[in-house]
Parts: sequence; structure tokens; C-alpha cells
Amino acid sequence: IQGRSFAPLLEGGNYTPRDAIFGEITYHDYYDPRRSIRTATHKLILNFTTAPFYMDPSQSWRPRADTVVPENHATAYHGHVELYDLVNDPWELENLASADAHQALQADLMARLRTHLESLSDPILRGAVTPPHHRAALAQLGVELA
Repeated sequence: IQGRSFAPLLEGGNYTPRDAIFGEITYHDYYDPRRSIRTATHKLILNFTTAPFYMDPSQSWRPRADTVVPENHATAYHGHVELYDLVNDPWELENLASADAHQALQADLMARLRTHLESLSDPILRGAVTPPHHRAALAQLGVELA
């Protein structure tokens, strides 16, 4: 976890909040790698797979709550890039990634996200991130990954 102390703020000292935070997920119930950057006004999400748009949080065969957007979550998938205006669309209902008016902002956020991922040597930059179970299964076959 990357972070920094805000103890100076608690002790009455100076503290400058970050101008952006970064998020990541690789696995939850299934392989669904995403990386993101969030500023005070916008969020950009980069999706590395075509995982379903909606994950049922109830973990049951019948959702206990149906989503409004997308209308048919069972057949909806995330695009490669999602860009949301958090000021005018706090529920993140309108993906602005394909809007011409937001291309400069999208390019800036994408460059900042890339710089962050490179600074961490994020393994997603080298290809798909396989789970430990994959390596164990290969070992059963007598195959060892380099």
C-alpha cells in the first residue's frame, strides 16, 4: 500500500493533500484487473479485461438488488476506458471516455496513471497477472514458469 502520514495535520502542522489518488484491483471473484486515478473532479478507470459490467454483491443466483444502469447488467461489459465527471455525475452514470470535449483531460489522466504504474513496476504492465493457483496447477504438470 502506498501512502503517506497525515500526522502533521493532527499535530497542527502543515499538510498538503494529494491532488490525485490511485486505485487498483486484479482479482475479486474472478480476474478483473482495473487501474484508476481519481482527482477532486474526475475519475478515469482503465479496464484490462472485458469482465461483466456488474458484479452481484449478494453472491447469490438471484440479485437482491437490481441496478438501474446498465438496464440489462447481465449482458453489459465495461469498455477499455471509463471517464466520469464526479462534480456533475457523482453516480458515474455517463461514461465520457468517447466524448471529444474530454480528450485532453483523458490524455492527461492516462499519462498520470501510466507514470504511477511505472513507478510501482506494476506487474499488469508486463501482461496478465496469473493467480498462485495457476502456478500450482502448472507444477502438477511438471511445468515451471520462469
